Amino acid sequence: MRLNLKTIIILLVLFALSIFVVYLFNASAVAKATTPHSVVTPETFTDTKNISAGDVIEITGTPDLLNAVSMEDRNTNNALLYYVPLKEYGVNFVVEIKKSKLRTESQTFTGTVEGLTNTEFGTRIRNSLNKPVELSDADRGELDSETINILTDQTTNEFTSKTLIVQDGKIPDPGSVYANIIFWATLLFAAIVTLFRRFIFN
Repeated sequence: MRLNLKTIIILLVLFALSIFVVYLFNASAVAKATTPHSVVTPETFTDTKNISAGDVIEITGTPDLLNAVSMEDRNTNNALLYYVPLKEYGVNFVVEIKKSKLRTESQTFTGTVEGLTNTEFGTRIRNSLNKPVELSDADRGELDSETINILTDQTTNEFTSKTLIVQDGKIPDPGSVYANIIFWATLLFAAIVTLFRRFIFN
């Protein structure tokens, strides 16, 4: 194997080309990791038309704990995550949060947006959000019919496939995105060199 100036130039060009090709395939990931977060507040929000799956947004709102549902560990029955609507946005947004943020005051959540029904358990979460609160016989015995009707009305929702879920804390790391590009570019470069080694080192 001879390593002369011509060979070095060819290798550098091939490596640059590998990076360029892999970058093209990851351009959207780079854009989402480096673009400033969109800020959504009750005062500025109109609709979700300009928000797409994969976007990172910063949204301020008040968790509607009455309508919150949880995702539990099947082995321990401990809640892993909570899916909570925000009072100011109707059925437009649900936030995926940990127990530490399960509070009634207005908060700011930052994370990646996905369509609610496009997530792993999205359909089940949507159905749970739309189902009225289940009261035990003991609760029904302590509440009058008017209160029960109010609770039923307040917890019966119409979340749809258009509802967006904000995965709080899930934010793309630009460093990880670029490291991934370098990793795959190196593999592509190695494959090209292996395939054309006779031409390159001739």
